[in-house]
Amino acid sequence: GNTGKGIRIGILDTGIDYNHPDLSRNYKGGYNFIDNNTDAKDYNGHGCCHPATNIYTTLCGLTKIEDFYNKIESEEIPNDDKSFSKIIKDDIFTLSYVDNEKIDRRKIKCVHKIPINQNDLVQINDILLTPWHKCFVFNKRNCKIEEKRADNIKIYDYIISPGHPIELNTEYRTVKNFLIDEDFGYLLGIITGNGSVQFKGSNKRIDLSISDINVVRKCTDICDKLEFKIGDYGWQERYNYYRLVIYNEDLSEYVYNNIKTLSTNAKIPDIVIKSPVGVVISFLSGLIDTDGNIKDGGTRVRISSSSKELISKLYVVLSLLGQRPYIVKIKDIPHILNNHLISCTTQNYQIIFHIENIGNELLKYMACEYKKNSMIIRHNKNNSIPITEKILKYHLISKYNIKFDSAHRCKCCGKIRLSNFREIISKNRIMEIFEILDKKDDYFYNIANNFNFILVKDIKRKHFDGFFYDLTMEDSNNYVAGLSNMIFIHNTHVAGIIAAEDNDIGVVGVAPEAHIYSVRILDYAATGSASDITAGLEWCLLNNMQIVNMSLGACEDSISVR
Repeated sequence: GNTGKGIRIGILDTGIDYNHPDLSRNYKGGYNFIDNNTDAKDYNGHGCCHPATNIYTTLCGLTKIEDFYNKIESEEIPNDDKSFSKIIKDDIFTLSYVDNEKIDRRKIKCVHKIPINQNDLVQINDILLTPWHKCFVFNKRNCKIEEKRADNIKIYDYIISPGHPIELNTEYRTVKNFLIDEDFGYLLGIITGNGSVQFKGSNKRIDLSISDINVVRKCTDICDKLEFKIGDYGWQERYNYYRLVIYNEDLSEYVYNNIKTLSTNAKIPDIVIKSPVGVVISFLSGLIDTDGNIKDGGTRVRISSSSKELISKLYVVLSLLGQRPYIVKIKDIPHILNNHLISCTTQNYQIIFHIENIGNELLKYMACEYKKNSMIIRHNKNNSIPITEKILKYHLISKYNIKFDSAHRCKCCGKIRLSNFREIISKNRIMEIFEILDKKDDYFYNIANNFNFILVKDIKRKHFDGFFYDLTMEDSNNYVAGLSNMIFIHNTHVAGIIAAEDNDIGVVGVAPEAHIYSVRILDYAATGSASDITAGLEWCLLNNMQIVNMSLGACEDSISVR
């Protein structure tokens, strides 16, 4: 294929690490317009996110980015800026925002560990980023998704996150010869919710407390299929539930080591999150059949647990499934029988979420009839595109030349009236309007179906002294990450993606024989002036660059740059 041999590429940025073994042979010079000399090296390094930030990969499921770095077994390559890189040789994937309005799998090529000691890091809601890092923000004025630096993001901006389940893991996993399919996922959800495990001693078993006979029957069917020995289940009159006992040493050991020993330390098993989406949703269905309650006329689900770890991890999983959950803390729940207190279960946390995007999938796996019959799958207004009727009206006028009368009613059909200019319009309503107009607006359709919009409520500046982490992606410049809400953040490594040499170290760039020139027009904080950008472009022209790469943004247009 084309290796870019001899092609001269100018990279306008904060400089590059031209001593890196992947780039040193291809680096041919450059200029530093910040310090006015020929040393255009990036001494600041790059950083992306805090080590505790969650990422979602086919290797680890949900894991902290620092733990992901440590899990990669390849050689740690030191860089001149005191950062380190690890090359990922296996096929490990995560989710990226691609092709303008879609989300898809993308391969991770490298993971980086970068020293950071700064006072001006930006915490947006709960994710801590370096100030020059970009997120993807929905511009309410022009209905476009745009990149925006972390230090330019404002309160009431909307950052995009996944809007529906995306298939990242495509293969079923196995644990102790158990195939983790949808049935097994459901059983694990039941155990996580209302199961207790006895692993010490000779009588290794799992006890399930289930209030609905249909759930009992489904669990016994699954156990029969898996050839698990089960005890006779019976109704416990005093406690109002059925007791089902599963006798299997391997399952008991796995539950004891990976799910729970007590209700207060229950957690979502990692193997479920590494599995296909159907397994994740079946696990959630089992959890709802035991610990779930249907709220608000059937439109919301509430799951209670005394395990903070379970609820916190469940929040992140629901965010990846396109939900917008929230957590509340509740008081102790007394259990009363015949006007006497018989026990007091501490269920400290509840997570509540709307079921619109995954309701039909949940119903496929749930067995509790009264909960299934209580669920009503309808549009959640809070899950709308954050635009008003006024903005949609102007979009219809400018793009489709749709005319409106003085009463704000569409002249072409009279069926559409956009009069409440402050009202946030629902996704369903947008689709209905385009159907009435017989217009196929792929952009709005993709936006409505693929994304959620996370309101920025809190921005802080913080100091951090330690290591930040970043990923280099194949065919993408971003990945999904977050502490609770999973959002799409931009990564930083460009030169190596373009021109990394075809050697035994690291990745191979798309043009491994190209000649790289570094033009430093941004300072350590990735800020610069229009005059330096103009000077950098002029330098590229004077030095016969055939390609100029830059990823820049500005609050105002610049005639000189243009």
